[in-house]
Parts: sequence; structure tokens; C-alpha cells
Amino acid sequence: MTAANMALAGRARMRRDSTLWAGCAALVALTVALVAWALRTLLDVPHELTPWALLGLAAVPVAGVAIAVPRLRRLAGRVFTISLVLCGLVLMVLCVYVVVVVGLGDDVAGTEHRVLGLSMAAALVAVVLAEPVRSRLRDQARHWVGREGRPAAAALETFGARMTRAVPMDELLLHALASRWPAPSWRPSAGRGYRATPGPLSGCRRS
Repeated sequence: MTAANMALAGRARMRRDSTLWAGCAALVALTVALVAWALRTLLDVPHELTPWALLGLAAVPVAGVAIAVPRLRRLAGRVFTISLVLCGLVLMVLCVYVVVVVGLGDDVAGTEHRVLGLSMAAALVAVVLAEPVRSRLRDQARHWVGREGRPAAAALETFGARMTRAVPMDELLLHALASRWPAPSWRPSAGRGYRATPGPLSGCRRS
């Protein structure tokens, strides 16, 4: 049964990785086509739009090779994540420029094409570097300011975890017995033996 479950899990993982590689190829192809169209709209380059728009289809055979090779197929999650982030950033910058320049501004002509292209490259680099620089500056600020105090919510969570810890059954029984009967006390009885006062072990006598 365990071997069957492992086989099913392996096949499910293979289908998932294959789907991610196919999605990665489609994402790259679509992004390349949209980038070619945006550059043609904003900068009048490239002059031949179709060959550059179809250039992204080169990702399809690459994905096919990766699906066929098990060692590469297992990298599907990492490659898809990186591709999604980069393609999303590129498309976001291009969409902003298309809306601002084409929708709100005038037509770009002459030497303005070069300035616009450089500004687009600068914006893309700034977007890519924004998160690493932000994380680095935040860590440095925390280092200079000092460690923050422990929040009250964390203390309450720790206290609740300790209160709801698993208690052994014998400890629960001892607590129940102690709450039901007083601790037994031994006193001399008439004769040589001893007799216990009423309690959980009152039936045990020695005479």
C-alpha cells in the first residue's frame, strides 16, 4: 500500500512539474510578444514586429526538453517562480509607460525615443532592485535601533501553548483523586495494627 501511494505521489509530482514547465513556456512566449508590441508602439522598434513577437516560442522546445529530463523537470517550481516574477515586472513597467506616454502624452519622435528607452530601462532596474534594497535597509535599521521588544501577542500565544499542553493520564488521575478525597492518614487502632482514615485507599488495612 505504501509503495502504491508513493507511485501515485510520484506521478502527481511529474504531472505538476510538466504543467509548470508548459505554463512557463507560455508565459515567456506571451511576455516576449507583448514586449515587442510595446517597444514598437513606444519606440518604433523593432521595424519587423512579427519575427520578434514569435521569438518567445523558442521557450516551447526548451520546456519540452526540461520535461523529458527528470533532473531538469524537478526544477519546474523554481524556474516558474523566477519567470513569473521577472515577466510580471517587465509587463508592469511596459503597461505603465504605454498608459502614460500613449494615453496621456503626445507621440514620441526623434531623439525622444532614446531618452524614453533609457528611462524604461532605468525604471525596470529600479523595480527589480527595490525589494532587495528595501530588505537590506530594513535589516540595517533594525540592527542600529536594536532588537524590538517581544510583542504581547507572542507572549499570549506562548502562555496558551503551555496551558494546552498534553497532560499524562496518570497525572490527571492523581489530581482527580486528590480533589475527591483527602490524603490518607494512618492512626493506631485497637490492637497492634494501624487503620487508615477514609480515603481512596481506605480498603487497605493491616492488623
